[in-house]
Amino acid sequence: MYRDMFTKDLTHTLLISDPLFVKVKAQISVNASSAVSYQWGANAGNSNSASVTVFPFPPLTNYFVTVTNDLGCKAVANAGVNVHPKPIINITGLNPVCSGQTSQLSPNTGGTWASLHPAIASVTNTGFITGIAEGSVRFIFTQAITNCVSDTSQLFEVKAVTTTSFDGPNNLCTGQQTNVQPSSGGTWSHYTHLLQLYHQQVQ
Repeated sequence: MYRDMFTKDLTHTLLISDPLFVKVKAQISVNASSAVSYQWGANAGNSNSASVTVFPFPPLTNYFVTVTNDLGCKAVANAGVNVHPKPIINITGLNPVCSGQTSQLSPNTGGTWASLHPAIASVTNTGFITGIAEGSVRFIFTQAITNCVSDTSQLFEVKAVTTTSFDGPNNLCTGQQTNVQPSSGGTWSHYTHLLQLYHQQVQ
């Protein structure tokens, strides 16, 4: 049958899209012996070319083309394009953190994570973040089953650890006092109840 001469080839290219779904650019071609005309449906722009570029909607969009050969015989071929949901990601742990501190991303299974600035913060495939250096970073997740890539995460900030120092003697007798730096930009709290030593809490 003439219909059996049709073959359909799909090529999917992932593009930037809305946060919920992958926007797929699909190139659909129909090849038939002695074909002289093609007529695609409305969702393919009523194109009369052998190959069309379409933007299917999730979860599935079907495309139909009527092909006419040099004898005037007609046949209809169709192709379906599946569109998988994009993975949804979130920062579920602390944000911001200090250098050396950790946080967490979701999901923690089912794919691979990547840091867009690994010198600022690293991430494992369980979504475990470690702050490395001061700066801002975003993350992306690739789902293993669908190979769909998430949008970039919200901005994650890593703050530098504040350097502290004594501005006076660091060897005291009971009742004596000393000073520590910095003297502004944060709050100090007791490190122990025995000694007047403090550490700064990063705001």
